[in-house]
Amino acid sequence: NGNAASVSVNSENNGCDCTCAATFYGTTCASQCTTAGDCNGNADSVVANSTGTGCDCSCSTGWAGVTCSECAAGYFPAATCNTQCTSAVHCNNNSAVVEVNSAGTGCVCTTCKAGYFGASCENKCTVAAHCNGNADSVTVNSAGTGCTCSCSAGYTGLTCQETVEPVLCTVT
Repeated sequence: NGNAASVSVNSENNGCDCTCAATFYGTTCASQCTTAGDCNGNADSVVANSTGTGCDCSCSTGWAGVTCSECAAGYFPAATCNTQCTSAVHCNNNSAVVEVNSAGTGCVCTTCKAGYFGASCENKCTVAAHCNGNADSVTVNSAGTGCTCSCSAGYTGLTCQETVEPVLCTVT
């Protein structure tokens, strides 16, 4: 049928063994692998597998799975898998971990870099902005929703906004 790379007499000497060309498979090399038919149109290339029983797809960027039918990790939406979740684009370059959300429609910044918080890691805790300039240090709170100030001596309050009057002691 013209689909074999080589043909030889079989070991029983009663028939032929075909070595199929790269994209053909089966005992007579009659089946052909195609990106459209075997890889859902989402592969850069396709070849017959090593056992000669099917096809191996090399999925295009954004696609995964045996038949390139699902989004690769970090890509969405399911219909096109053409958008990659990245810290630079989706998390203001302030996230160590970015994942596709559970609905498969966008990205979630799951772990903001130290000192950052917010859905897109867009907020940075600073002494000036969050502690009225009256703190020794500031960190993201345990809930990851705001900042916790360590007030400097002489200041108190959630944002170090209150002055503490010194207590004067006298010896009598």
